[in-house]
Amino acid sequence: MSPDDVLKIVASIIAGFGGFGALIVLVIKFSVNMIANRLAEKYSLKMNKELEKYKVTLESKRHISKALFDREFEIYVSFNKVLADLYNDILILEGIKNSPNQIITNKELMMYIEHSSLNDNRIEGKFTEQQVQGLEEKISNKIFEFRNLLAYSGTFIPHENWKLYQELCNECHTYMLTEETKDINRIKLAMGKMQIEIRNYLDQLIIE
Repeated sequence: MSPDDVLKIVASIIAGFGGFGALIVLVIKFSVNMIANRLAEKYSLKMNKELEKYKVTLESKRHISKALFDREFEIYVSFNKVLADLYNDILILEGIKNSPNQIITNKELMMYIEHSSLNDNRIEGKFTEQQVQGLEEKISNKIFEFRNLLAYSGTFIPHENWKLYQELCNECHTYMLTEETKDINRIKLAMGKMQIEIRNYLDQLIIE
């Protein structure tokens, strides 16, 4: 029922009051209109707040075409494939370096060969110096491959995302250059930061 309908009903009830009744009708009409205006203002204010909240949400999103998204996503997949191998090999190398007794020197290896003791359980599960060098060479090649990907992708992904991968690549390179105390925790921190930031970035995208 609208305010006008209410006024008509009230007016019919108080019609018997004569001139004084007309005054009452005016007062009631004014009151009803004032209440209606306040309700309208309150509703308008609420709607404006909701629209402002929705606007902020939209502004926090990033619109991107499907073609551009597909290209970006392909680059992230390429990065992660190289990173998976690189990170796993670095972890293996870290484990070996932290347990020097797992490495068989060339001299020890020659001794085992001379005595035909290659099946000796003392060398089971250990790595030769050649194997360690091969692993280090493999890691260096992966870092080089990673750098090439960075050089190629610089113009195709947001610069902030590119910097995350560059930072991670630099940490891996620094780790390999350090001869004494290697700090793998810096690689782990850079890896964790990259994963969180890239995931947040992808969650904010609106593909059109």
